[in-house]
Amino acid sequence: MNHVSRTTYHVPRIKKLLRVSCCGLCDQEGQTLIETMLAIFILTTSLVAGLGLAIYVLNSQAVSKNQIVATNLAREGIEVIRMFRDSNWLLAEPDPASPDPDLTDDLQSCPDLGGTPCYPKVYDAPFRDLNPASYPAFADANYRLNFNPTTRVWSTDTSDDYSLYLQADKSYSHAQNGQSVFARQVKLSFAPITDGSCSAVCNNRTLIVKSIVAWRGKNCTEFSTGDLESLSTSCKILVEEHLANWKDYK
Repeated sequence: MNHVSRTTYHVPRIKKLLRVSCCGLCDQEGQTLIETMLAIFILTTSLVAGLGLAIYVLNSQAVSKNQIVATNLAREGIEVIRMFRDSNWLLAEPDPASPDPDLTDDLQSCPDLGGTPCYPKVYDAPFRDLNPASYPAFADANYRLNFNPTTRVWSTDTSDDYSLYLQADKSYSHAQNGQSVFARQVKLSFAPITDGSCSAVCNNRTLIVKSIVAWRGKNCTEFSTGDLESLSTSCKILVEEHLANWKDYK
């Protein structure tokens, strides 16, 4: 007897498998699109954050550079005034027994020091006049400091245009040369006497020196001329020093 083999096809089951496979492909395509969009979002966020960090670093470097230059210029102002005081000492008459009538700061008896010899007008001359009382138009003495590269000598003036310009030799001065970024003002005043020790005359007062340097740039207050100490800005350095007339002799 011949046996005929029969293959039974379960059509509903095949349709179900096909439907499951197609749905699986649809889910995979959806997941791939979501993953791509997520990857693009992460990459874009990273690029924006990196760019922002780079801009912040560049701005911070510029601010730090300006702060360093301004601090050095302010310290230079203090050192120049100290040099003026020391030069007045060196040029003064060293012998009180034979004073030079042409000099007003000879070594002589100072009442506020109990008669001890000192240089009573060390801030007046002969090298540089540092006495704030010499400038009655100002509450304090306001200076610009000028360096002559030829004679290599410092001088002062009382102009209120404190702008500094970078020169070809990489130094800063008030001689106009291109755009000005920094400005420096040096203010001098005498420390107040509160103990009554100088009721008549005081030859040994302390000189207060303020060297103020401001700069122009991003997020800085714009200025042209005028008092730098009262300028309201974060782009400013102020260095203060108190100089005493300590060089007296017994």
